Amino acid sequence: MTRGRIGEFIERFRSLKQRVLLKWFGEAFPKIDDPNIRIQQWFPQLGILAHRNTKVFVMHGGLQSMFEAVNFGVPMVGVPIFGDQNKNVKVLVSKGMGIELSKKNFTAESLMWAINEVESNPRYIEAVLKQSAILKDVPMRHLDEAIYWIEYVIRHGKVLQPASVHMPFYQVYLLDVLSFIITAIVILYLILIRAVRALRIVLRKQKKKVE
Repeated sequence: MTRGRIGEFIERFRSLKQRVLLKWFGEAFPKIDDPNIRIQQWFPQLGILAHRNTKVFVMHGGLQSMFEAVNFGVPMVGVPIFGDQNKNVKVLVSKGMGIELSKKNFTAESLMWAINEVESNPRYIEAVLKQSAILKDVPMRHLDEAIYWIEYVIRHGKVLQPASVHMPFYQVYLLDVLSFIITAIVILYLILIRAVRALRIVLRKQKKKVE
């Protein structure tokens, strides 16, 4: 992103009444004299999302970041870049938890529109709070569940050991199934070739009889 475009985003951020925390991966930080805009290479993301004053989370669509935002009930603006991010952002949009912006036409104007829309429209916060409640509605805390299963294995030994541990490698990787399928295809191909040849012979004999 050019310095000119960065300047456009910074100027737009100045118009927000909320404080803006901007994670920056470049070598040199843009010079900003606005106390409402803070730029750093790293922020404690969990702590920020957990803060009651956090209104909107602009993210690239990483699965972990999305789950963290849902956990703390923060609506999102997703700008997917590559990989599974496109699918993740489409999921959050389908659940009404935020807005997707395309990286191809990502501008300061479109970002400001998305931030203001998500922050001012109550349906986004309602949707993400609903998903947060669903995510947290479990029989026990995840840490307690992990402790339970660790202790379970200690108590009962190898009862949860998968059968694949004792299987030969060709069965683990389904090579036996693959070889069967290939053999069946080859046999079917040979039968088809012989059938075609036999049909040609029959047709030639019939042609000679006619002549």
